[in-house]
Amino acid sequence: MNNKKFILSLGVIIFFGFVLRLYFYLKALPVWADEARLGVNIIDLSYRDLLGGLEWMQVAPPFFLLIEKLLLNLFKPVSDTSFALVLRFFPFLCGISVIPFFYYFLKNITQNRTVILFSMFIFVFSPITILYCAQIKQYSLELLYSTILLTLFYRVIFKNKSLFPAAIAIIFSPWFSLSSFFISSSIFLAMILKGQFKKFFTVMIPFFASVLIFYLISLAPVMSTNYTGMENFWNSGYGFLDIKHPLRILLRFAEYWTYYKPAAFIAGAIVVFSWIIFLISKKDWLFKLYIFTPIAAVITASCLKFYPVPARLILFLFPLIAYMIGDLEIKFKNIILLIICSVSFLISIYYVTNPWVFNTSSKDIVKFIEKNYSPSEKIVLADYPADYLYYIKIEKLPNPIISLKEDCRLEQAECQKEFAKISSGRYLVVVHPEAEEILEGYSVLDKFEGYSNCFYISK
Repeated sequence: MNNKKFILSLGVIIFFGFVLRLYFYLKALPVWADEARLGVNIIDLSYRDLLGGLEWMQVAPPFFLLIEKLLLNLFKPVSDTSFALVLRFFPFLCGISVIPFFYYFLKNITQNRTVILFSMFIFVFSPITILYCAQIKQYSLELLYSTILLTLFYRVIFKNKSLFPAAIAIIFSPWFSLSSFFISSSIFLAMILKGQFKKFFTVMIPFFASVLIFYLISLAPVMSTNYTGMENFWNSGYGFLDIKHPLRILLRFAEYWTYYKPAAFIAGAIVVFSWIIFLISKKDWLFKLYIFTPIAAVITASCLKFYPVPARLILFLFPLIAYMIGDLEIKFKNIILLIICSVSFLISIYYVTNPWVFNTSSKDIVKFIEKNYSPSEKIVLADYPADYLYYIKIEKLPNPIISLKEDCRLEQAECQKEFAKISSGRYLVVVHPEAEEILEGYSVLDKFEGYSNCFYISK
């Protein structure tokens, strides 16, 4: 491929990747559950408190939270749309910045322009890399930081380039990216096996000091606050890989593109097949180790129940996945990759134009209360309280708030007891239809119907 055609193709990929992300960001979709819960913490807590354990079982890198809080204070949004755009701006910035960084990563590890273009296309037009450009979550930052670390240390280990920028990046990595420990494992292992002991200790000593400070200031209080809840949450589902269920690895890694099971088996099989082809290729063994170690570390940690692997938590691995698929060395490679790229592009376009929206009535219910009821009316939240608190705080509703259990659908009896203890009066009760039994015996004066309902009752 000649240089002019390569630059044009690359430019088209980058341009349309940016346009898709910008379009999705500017849609300013209603926040979903985890976004709302993290948003409430960012709105309520001080800079210092954001370094510790968060409420509502939320965890995010300290510097991500501090930057989000700073943007909120600088721009001072006044509407739900402006709040969404401000709180999603940093994830959006990371999501578009990672595209040129990924190109720089590819340019360093391969001179094959076809591989670069296929890998870039797969990376840019993956629905999940677009999705997390427009969510109040840290995952696009984790993606960006892993790409930066992989690039800088590849240049140090394999090209003998300057250690200083790489050392600075890895020293601050825990503060920006909780998943960076998996990338660090690959970096330090490659340094040792390469015999670069001086570089290893030059980086390891300040890195260890940073990790220790990070643990004392942030990680220890985070684990104290949230570890038990998070462990119970992930163990109750299919968050972990399991050697007794080997097909689960296909489903989890297919989530970069789809959750639809029949298609997920195919997508997951392509991912795993690309690993096998890469590992048996004639490439340098240390390079293969450097690329694959973070993936192997995540798989091992997940099988040991230490690290869940839904798509958002393994997004930081996607640069490695995209490269290995784009570098497939098989017969009819170009035809197969063209099919993969075409399908990935169509899926991305579909999800950008028909986004998945979390089932909630939180925004509509808060608007309903604000429009129809006085500030003195008491609101009882019996359905994921943080989802409603986010919009209540944005709209600055002064209504007194009473929160019951996190999910009254699962704890109806407990919620019913709590609600019965509330003094007589009139209340606006937000509750999911599956938990409406907690309101039996009370007079309904008004009702807003949605995915969840809002009852105006007398008790």
